[in-house]
Amino acid sequence: MKKWMIPMLSAALLSGCLFNNARTDADNSSATASTDSSAPAKKTKLEREREKYQSDDPRECVQNFTFDGSFARGRTFKSNAFVKNVTQAVAIKRAVRYLTNGGWQINNVNESLGIISASQTVSYGNGKTVPFNVGIEQAKGGVNVDLSYKISGGLSSPVDAVRNEFCAVVESVGAK
Repeated sequence: MKKWMIPMLSAALLSGCLFNNARTDADNSSATASTDSSAPAKKTKLEREREKYQSDDPRECVQNFTFDGSFARGRTFKSNAFVKNVTQAVAIKRAVRYLTNGGWQINNVNESLGIISASQTVSYGNGKTVPFNVGIEQAKGGVNVDLSYKISGGLSSPVDAVRNEFCAVVESVGAK
């Protein structure tokens, strides 16, 4: 086959693929109208990933665990739980102790607002840190614990590890 034919065939195939797959708005609306409306909607990658991490674990910190974002844009993890029979002051002290012993750098503790700001240095992150915030609010019969952890784009944390760390903080608050 002559040298000039390979690039020409490649160009023809690519242009054919590009033009044949392109649709106008009218084409898209007719294609949408012709599809079966009873068919389930296609799930996004994030929805499929969330389903993958659903758990039968009855702990409130697991059941309330959510995350959004992506590897490229960054990801935010959140959870919350109620802990019985503990005051806000005691809960903050226990959470700070747990986080410190677990290798988190405590950046700030505001006892009156019930906020703990912690962070860890990222491996191979050239000084980047990831924030971990814990909010503890007095409630009737105990405290509400809110947790959030945010990683920037290009960083990754295993979802199970984050969820387990959240629950460990909640459990440390309730520990006697």
